Amino acid sequence: ANTDIIGSHAQPDRDLNDCVIATFNTVESMRILNIKSILFASSGSVYGKLALENYVDETSGPLFPMSAYAAGKIASEAFIYSYCHLYNLRGYLFRFGNVIGARISHGIIYDFIKKLKMMDYSKSNKKFLEDISSLYFEAINEYYNDYQKLKSSRKIEKVLEI
Repeated sequence: ANTDIIGSHAQPDRDLNDCVIATFNTVESMRILNIKSILFASSGSVYGKLALENYVDETSGPLFPMSAYAAGKIASEAFIYSYCHLYNLRGYLFRFGNVIGARISHGIIYDFIKKLKMMDYSKSNKKFLEDISSLYFEAINEYYNDYQKLKSSRKIEKVLEI
């Protein structure tokens, strides 16, 4: 996916191609090759203004995107949901907030992380983070097991051909 949300305002077709079309091609290849599991990194941006006014979760809606990036994520989720329903696939969708990497050096997230490092976590916060991590890694483990089966069946070469 295109992670340059501000830049996507000038080039919305990039989100269409990099997110929606790429996701469609992925799930269609999965259908053709009988590949059953997909992990998808979506975004909290799908909630749009709804997240500014309310607590949101996966049942919140309606979803009105405020960027081409968010629209691309919603459309990608919709293709994954429909393929899971129609073709018995398993989709693991994660609506991440602001994802950062080791090279981040400025901005509100950087400042927030610096403050978090100085805080003493309570047991309840630690338990919450452990629960989220556990669910995420459980999905990754199941996906990895499916990938190993796929790799041993040589279907991975067919996916790359497509």
